Amino acid sequence: MSRNELIELLAKAGLRTGEADLGRSNKVDRLDSVHDPSAVEQLGVALADRLRDCRPNRVVVWDDPENAVLGHIVARELGTTVIRAMDAQGGIDYDGTLQDGDRIVVVAVAYRHEAPLGAMLALVTRRAGSVANIAALIDTPVLQTYRSLHPVTALVAATGTPTGSGV
Repeated sequence: MSRNELIELLAKAGLRTGEADLGRSNKVDRLDSVHDPSAVEQLGVALADRLRDCRPNRVVVWDDPENAVLGHIVARELGTTVIRAMDAQGGIDYDGTLQDGDRIVVVAVAYRHEAPLGAMLALVTRRAGSVANIAALIDTPVLQTYRSLHPVTALVAATGTPTGSGV
C-alpha cells in the first residue's frame, strides 16, 4: 500500500498524522469505525500483513472501543485470539487466556500514553509470554521509546510517512 493510500485511509478513519497534529503534541484523533468501516478494515488488514512474520498466537489490546475493533481485525487476519487488558483500580486485569510460551503482539491505534503500553507489556512478561511485536497504525513518541527493547511496527510515522516493520 502506498504512502498516499495509507494517509487517505487514516483520514477516512478519523486519524491525522501530520507533524503539527502529532509530532509535538502527541495528539491523535480517535479511530472512527462507524463513519468508514471499510477504511478501518483495510488498515487492520494492512497492519496484520506486516505482523505475519512475527508468528504471534495472541493479540493484546487495551480495552477501549477503537483498540478493540482494531485488535479484532488484526487477530482475525492472523488467525489468533484477542486478549483485552484493562485498568483494575490501579492494577491491570485481562480477559482471555495467556499461557507459557505465547508469542504476543500488543496492538493499538496509537500509543498516546506510556502507562497502558507499560501495563500490557508487564502483563505479557508476568504471564510467561514473549513480546513478538508492539504494533500501531501511527508511530508516536511513546512507541519510539520502546524500539530498543522490543520489535516495533507502525504503518505510518508521526510525519505521515510509511514506516518499515522494524522487526
